[in-house]
Order: sequence, then C-alpha cells, then structure tokens
Amino acid sequence: MAAMNIQFLGHASFLLDHPSSGTVLIDPWLSGNPVCPFRLEDIQAADFVCVTHGHRDHFADAIPICSRTGAKLIASAELCGYAARHGIAYDQQSYPLNIGGTFRSGAWAATMVQSMHTSAIQGRQFYVDRTLEPGGGATGFILKFADEFTLYVTGDTGVFTDMQLFAELYRPDLVILPVGGRYTMGPLEAAKALAMIQPRWAIPCHYSTFAHHQAINIDDFVERTRQGSPHTLIHFLKPGERLLLEP
Repeated sequence: MAAMNIQFLGHASFLLDHPSSGTVLIDPWLSGNPVCPFRLEDIQAADFVCVTHGHRDHFADAIPICSRTGAKLIASAELCGYAARHGIAYDQQSYPLNIGGTFRSGAWAATMVQSMHTSAIQGRQFYVDRTLEPGGGATGFILKFADEFTLYVTGDTGVFTDMQLFAELYRPDLVILPVGGRYTMGPLEAAKALAMIQPRWAIPCHYSTFAHHQAINIDDFVERTRQGSPHTLIHFLKPGERLLLEP
C-alpha cells in the first residue's frame, strides 16, 4: 500500500504522484498563473497530463509539458486534435477520450465523465486576437490508482445530479472541486455536490486566483459540508503545498 502525494500548483492545477501512475498533472497552468509559485521550466518530468477542457487556465501548459517531458496527453478528441497540430502525435503521445471512455496503464486508470460547463479551445491565437476554436465540451475525470485510491476531479462545473451516480459507480475517496462561484459552482453548490458523493476527503480549488474573483464564504462551505457529508475532511491547500494521503 502506497501513499498518494498531491501538490497544489494553484487555481485548478495539481501534481499527483503514486507508484501505479508515476507523475500525473491535472490541468497544468503555470505560465501567467498569478498564484502559482512555480515556473513552467520547473516541471522536469511527467508521465501523464490530464486536461478537462480547453480554457487557457486549464490547457495553457499541457502541450509544452508534454513536449518537454514526453508525457502522454489524456483529453477529449478535440483537444488531442489541437495538440497534434503543435507536435503531440495524435493517438500516440495522446490518448483521446470521450464521455465514459477509459485509459488504462497498468494499475492506473483514467475515466472521462461529463461536467456542466461551457468550453472552447483558447489556444495560441486566443492570446493574439481572442480567437476561439471548437473545444468538444468540458469534462471531469475519475482517476483510479491501483486499488488504493479513487479520485474524482470534477473539472469546472456546476452541481448536477449525475454526481450521485458517479458516487455509486466509482466510490471516490477524494474529490477535487471548484468553489469559486463565478465561472464554476460556488460554496452552496459545492457543499451539495459533496453531500451527494460522500467522499473521505475533499480539496476545494478555482477560487481567489484573480482580483476580480468574488470573495467566497469558506465558513459557510465548511458548515454546509459538515451537515451534508459529516465524514468528509476538507483540505484547503495553498499554492505549492503538498498533501500526503495514506490509503
């Protein structure tokens, strides 16, 4: 039995380490992230990069990291197609998925699930003139690390009742979910999501990144979670902070 090492990179970006998977990056956004304490160049090794959707605060550094490290990109077919135009060989260095599909590597698996969010690809041209490309929609991931941990990354989303179905199907131990309340669900909805899922642990993200983000009531979120999912332990991580979870 091995511990899971989770590092919060800021906003909605995470780095995960477990013997079954190696190093997995979730929605890596370091360049231009005002709360990330690392530079893109600090990521020297990775095995997999999972991207939930094409907005720049989730997809921005996925291609450079895959290019530098040789990591495999796991994302929608549309995002993998875009990445192929920038050097990430389609279905070779990438593994395109759609809702319900699963990628497996040894004892590690990534299953793509739906989220409720708008999406288009904010690629390189977006930084020039705000051009958007069709993005294939937004998703979440169920990540299974051997038989030791199951992690539900909701991606950017509002609350929706299929989260209860995910709880029944996958029984996630840990949920990473947004609580910001402007571009995603807020504390009220996030607490309801946890009440439906009933995980052992939860990590809130996607809040307080920008000055224009609205202030959220963390105490209200904690209290609502305590009422709806009393056995869930919430971990509030600062950018750069690590969390070690024992199975």
